[in-house]
Amino acid sequence: MIIIEDDASRFIAGFGVYNRETIDNTINTLIRAIELYGKPLEILKDHGARLFSNDKNRITGSNNRLQQYSNNNIKHILARMDHPQTDGKLEILNYTIKSLRPYFTTWNEVIYYDNCERMHDSLSFGDDVVIPAMAYKSKMVIK
Repeated sequence: MIIIEDDASRFIAGFGVYNRETIDNTINTLIRAIELYGKPLEILKDHGARLFSNDKNRITGSNNRLQQYSNNNIKHILARMDHPQTDGKLEILNYTIKSLRPYFTTWNEVIYYDNCERMHDSLSFGDDVVIPAMAYKSKMVIK
């Protein structure tokens, strides 16, 4: 499973379920997220081969459609080596999403539930706990 998550709001902007996590599958998932929600300002990448190149501001891969979306317009941040906290939130998210799957018919339903119905304690504002879709919408930059 490949998940594209907005760090500030915990909103899942894109996901894909694949037999293998390849660079092309990652790029296709990112492109679908960009087509739905627009380009992110930054992407945090680990040191895995799926989105890594020697040029830290470029995404590698054979998918030329990505060129029109990101290489010169998205800042790429390379995660620190041997720093599990960097990927920790996504590891927990992957675990949570996969553990919810038996309760839903499709992966789309699971993602909808996580984005639009499930309260996230990490998104609390005082006594109010909000859902990722609300937090994402409130943080959108209008141009």
